Amino acid sequence: AAGGAPDRFGAVRSIHRQRRCGHTPIIVVAPAPGPGFVVEDAYEAGAVDVLAGPLSAPVLKAKAQFFLDVWQSAAERARAEEALHDTQARLQSTLEAAELASWTLDLNTNRVSADPALAWLFNLTQADAHAGPVGAYLAAIHPADVAAAKAHIRAAIEDGNTYDATYRVRAANGKYRTVIARGQLGYGPDGKPASLRGVVIDITRLREAEDKLRASEERYRTLFESIDEGVCIVEMLFDPDGQPCDYRFLEMNSAFVQHTGLTDAVGKTMRALAPGHESHWFETYGRVATTGQPVRFVNEAKALGRWYDVYASRVGEAGSATVAILFNDITERVRADAELRRLAADLSDADRRKTEFLATLAHELRNPLAPIRSALQVMRLASGDAATMERVQTIMDRQLNHMVELVDDLLDVARITRGQIELKNAWIDLKDVLGGAIETSLPLLDAAQHRLQLDIPQQPFPLYADATRITQVVSNLLNNAAKYTPRGGVVELSARREGG
Repeated sequence: AAGGAPDRFGAVRSIHRQRRCGHTPIIVVAPAPGPGFVVEDAYEAGAVDVLAGPLSAPVLKAKAQFFLDVWQSAAERARAEEALHDTQARLQSTLEAAELASWTLDLNTNRVSADPALAWLFNLTQADAHAGPVGAYLAAIHPADVAAAKAHIRAAIEDGNTYDATYRVRAANGKYRTVIARGQLGYGPDGKPASLRGVVIDITRLREAEDKLRASEERYRTLFESIDEGVCIVEMLFDPDGQPCDYRFLEMNSAFVQHTGLTDAVGKTMRALAPGHESHWFETYGRVATTGQPVRFVNEAKALGRWYDVYASRVGEAGSATVAILFNDITERVRADAELRRLAADLSDADRRKTEFLATLAHELRNPLAPIRSALQVMRLASGDAATMERVQTIMDRQLNHMVELVDDLLDVARITRGQIELKNAWIDLKDVLGGAIETSLPLLDAAQHRLQLDIPQQPFPLYADATRITQVVSNLLNNAAKYTPRGGVVELSARREGG
């Protein structure tokens, strides 16, 4: 108070200085007007109203209720403004996150108002961004897309359709971005179109992702169709017990038909196409689907009559029943391998027969040499005995013919390999054959000091056979008898006819 006078409104000032009560409305109840009370001072101190006394309770209550209602309305308005601000901020954040921009075209002035996002996207000046001519916006659109954008605007205005256009726009960084513009007509009080309002969605990143996906799909499809191996994607099917029982074809390449012989397989199951398909195929692919472990194997599909070299792997994460199968028909290779194994076995058998034959023939070739050597000794001792010389020459001639037959066998390699010995059958006298065999084995019998006993009929003994082979047989038997009979033993050779 000035001059020491009391401060009548100090309480009002004190209340408003409190942080929690700074906006509390205060009504001052004044005494009857007089020189000591200045109404203006009350308002200056912060009172919202001054009521002169005496004042009745209803009047004071009504005044207080009025100001409380005014204060509450103001508080609610402040809260609403704050909520609106938050909503606008969230909307702006959403628009930015979604790469959306808003715009309004005034059809009466042909001017467009844009938000900051659209102004940046179209590289507009501040003037053009706030009610600039529509031409400023069209100038930012790619020249190849301008005509279509105009046509969409005209169609929306004339037909009342939703405005929906896709075009490229040159942004502030000089690069073209792909956008989708959508709008809706607004009407004036007269019912005529007055504005076109809408949004622009920047789909550049989406378009780039789509282009990359399309390129990836094209590369995948090119690879999928270009490889010679058969490829198919199948969905495994399980029975109620969780056991794999079948699979459904989802996709395959063109080589699939060549490797399987199955046509029009998409959407069909393997059992429907080949009812006899073996269960081990389902078990193998089911295991791949459930474990995620890829497999590589070779096996036969008897129902298809083919052999396959297969690689199978799961498509997707755990729980996926989709399996990718890369396979090759190796039926001809398997058959060729089997034929090679058969030929190898035949060659091995032929080689074994050849070895056995050569070993036998080498043994046989030694047999005629002994009588020839003995005959030569006899010739040297009895050079003047004509009868002896003739008999010895006959023996040598017979043994030489026998050796010629054996050498012919040796030279015929093809017959040796096939294990086939050509038989030269003719009518012979068995006594002559036995005589040749005795001549061949006699040196070995004499060396062991064996005594040879013969029991051979004197009458003709005709036989249809190969003389060389029968001689070999009998000679081998006599040689074995000479080798394995104790020294100085008896070897008996007999011949007889039985029946016919």
